[in-house]
Amino acid sequence: MAGIIPIDFENLSTIAFLIFIIILAVKDRKNIEFKYGIFMRKMQRGKKWIYDVGDKHKKFFSIFGSIAIVVGIIASLISFYLILQSSYGIITRPDEARPGLQPIIPSVPSTTVCKYALCVPFWYWIIGVLVVLLSHELSHAFVSRAENIRIKSFGLLSVLVLPGAFVEPDERQLKKSSSLTKLKIYSAGSFANILIFAVTIALSMAIFQSLYVESGVHYQALIENSPAMKAELKGTITEINGQKISSINDFREVIGNVSVGKSVNITTTEGIYKFVTAASPENSTQSYIGIANPATLFAVSPQLGVLTGSIDWIYQLLVWVAFLNIGIGLVNLLPIKPLDGGLVYEEILKVLFKKNVSKLINVISIITFAIILINILGPYIL
Repeated sequence: MAGIIPIDFENLSTIAFLIFIIILAVKDRKNIEFKYGIFMRKMQRGKKWIYDVGDKHKKFFSIFGSIAIVVGIIASLISFYLILQSSYGIITRPDEARPGLQPIIPSVPSTTVCKYALCVPFWYWIIGVLVVLLSHELSHAFVSRAENIRIKSFGLLSVLVLPGAFVEPDERQLKKSSSLTKLKIYSAGSFANILIFAVTIALSMAIFQSLYVESGVHYQALIENSPAMKAELKGTITEINGQKISSINDFREVIGNVSVGKSVNITTTEGIYKFVTAASPENSTQSYIGIANPATLFAVSPQLGVLTGSIDWIYQLLVWVAFLNIGIGLVNLLPIKPLDGGLVYEEILKVLFKKNVSKLINVISIITFAIILINILGPYIL
């Protein structure tokens, strides 16, 4: 029936998660603080474990923090350059522009929202966000302890329904510490996210190269008034005229041997289609069926049997965890207060100019925020 949202596992997961958060917030409302539109829940439980790990491995986390400064500055410059380049493209070529940045939200029962945000399958999103938050905030905490900074509290926060986490070091002690100590602590979180990105990408590539095989040709869309559109072609192409199609090279070779105006039988994962080829708009002597951006489809080897679905789910999860870590990690390094990147550059400017630079960093933050808005909203406004 028109207008009714289909109920599936993703929608149910999203709804159940929101209900769970609301129930949890109501039951624990006495311990939840509300400031500046943000809900915060501070905790002390688990702090002893953070102290034990941080104090036991001080040398490791001190070196970790030093490396984080170098990697963080390089990554932040790359991140700023990318959004600046994207903004330039949006302003100069608005007709071709696409958002350079998008909010990342779990799949929701609305296709409208997903036009303006990157919708991630619910369980990939929630697991990915948890990995981002835990690695990021624990790294801040461990490096703080390595630099002998006390941890006052840590906890969870929420902006609307979007989750977050925080570590609250002793502000007085942190303020009196050296610039090197501050830079180590500020840089540690995003450096951890970059490391998680590297590890998960390596794991996903290993799975892909060892367990995935060429399984046909898929395409982005059907071209207007083409033979494929008239035949209402659907699915992944697996055979043409009885010849197996595993890759884009197979497809091009077989179609290249079919004359213009000849009948072809195309087998896909959706059925069998028969139609006559047309002349390619680019080369009148070459046959053409009318599929846009054809590419090889890779799938888990069918020889793995019942494990196929599980392996594919794990592979997709690793890809999303990698994407979320690098995306959130790089954005967090941009020179905007109160993000870590803003704190890093404020400390660097203090060292360079030997005076209060709060006004300068505020100007830089406003400019960077404007560039971000261009990346998110520019294509729709311009």
